[in-house]
Amino acid sequence: MTTPNLEPKDLGLDLLWEVPCGVLSWAFFHCNKALVSGLYQRYLDRQADRSQTWRLLSEETLSLPVSLPVLLTKGPRWNTHASIGTLGPLSVRGHLAVDTAQANRSAGAWSIVIYRYPDFQTWQEIGSLDPQSSEGWTIVDLHSGTYCLGVRYYDLQDPAAMPAVRLDGAAADTVPAEPVPKGLNGMYENLARRTNPYFQALHHYVHPMLRIRRWLPEAWVQREYLPVGDPFTSFRYDWFPAGRALKVQVAPRLRNDFRLFLSVYNRASLPVHSCGLSAEETITPAFAEGGFYLIRLRPRRLGVPPCLEEELQVGRCKP
Repeated sequence: MTTPNLEPKDLGLDLLWEVPCGVLSWAFFHCNKALVSGLYQRYLDRQADRSQTWRLLSEETLSLPVSLPVLLTKGPRWNTHASIGTLGPLSVRGHLAVDTAQANRSAGAWSIVIYRYPDFQTWQEIGSLDPQSSEGWTIVDLHSGTYCLGVRYYDLQDPAAMPAVRLDGAAADTVPAEPVPKGLNGMYENLARRTNPYFQALHHYVHPMLRIRRWLPEAWVQREYLPVGDPFTSFRYDWFPAGRALKVQVAPRLRNDFRLFLSVYNRASLPVHSCGLSAEETITPAFAEGGFYLIRLRPRRLGVPPCLEEELQVGRCKP
């Protein structure tokens, strides 16, 4: 865990109201998460015709009224660096097969996570680092049940497509590949403009939670903050106050062994800055409002040593 040098305002008197408000916000978030999850399940059950086609996370998707409340309760730490597609729910009797050759042609790095439906528990995953997913189709054995798939493509190639998926070996039950257009992630550039009091109330607790992180169980903080479902990725994260830029220093070994991506969010958990970390030092613009950040580290190959604390340093600096 990399913790910036403490400033006087880190443990300021504002925590006397930030923490109690954070407790209320935490309860509000989890009540809404349960409610929105139930409504989203009903929505998916009524969209049976769409369960057999890939849904891309795009500007068109975000135009649907249900999208932002769902995303801000089910996956609020937006992955601004990957092209994302979801599929399902799909009924499976014993296994499914994924055209991983298509995934390899479509992205420099990728992961496919299979979630159990309707609780969206991560059930199994395959990725570009998995030896079994080199070329051709990859078969995934599953218990009889209903599942959803989530795909993350990094370093999108041209042309690119979400892979075809075959259920229980039946050619007739094959979900076709879905083209992925370039510029899909342009939607993030103005997403923070959709900040509103409801989104702020949902995520108000995150900022004070990270400020007092050292006194909280780390496993609990990780469950609250980190994305789920992609075991190929490790993370660094923390908060920052208003009026500060972030300075990220990355050791040469780390840049050689990992792809590193920085996403910065406002207090409503909407992205305000995004960049790759390919240089020894990266300094972001200063942020007028406080928020929090997340660094994703994806290994370039199997067997690389994990990131050491001194290899990735994140500090705050004044403009």
